[in-house]
Amino acid sequence: MKDHTSLRDHLKQFKKPTVLDIFCGAGGMSLGFQNAGCKILGGIDNYSHAVNTHHRNFSECIVKLPAIDIEFVRLERLSLNPGDVDIFMGHSVSLVMANKINFYLSFS
Repeated sequence: MKDHTSLRDHLKQFKKPTVLDIFCGAGGMSLGFQNAGCKILGGIDNYSHAVNTHHRNFSECIVKLPAIDIEFVRLERLSLNPGDVDIFMGHSVSLVMANKINFYLSFS
């Protein structure tokens, strides 16, 4: 492989890793994984504005649940088969949500 074109052609034969983004927010981490060559299958979040934005930002996703707490997600609702997800990404909550949680806990 002497140039970038032949390297790209060589890499096209491989399947893109697939990602399911939990606590997806608007999709910042999804975008990073997509830019790294992954296929985003969907995002799950309990904040409606964020998950709706994720759905718009990644319209080709197959997992498009309404805002839902991850505790109540049923696998059969995801339209995925065993082996469909290569990377299950569950990152920390956003700063906005962390502040809401801290505010709530201060009054508990």
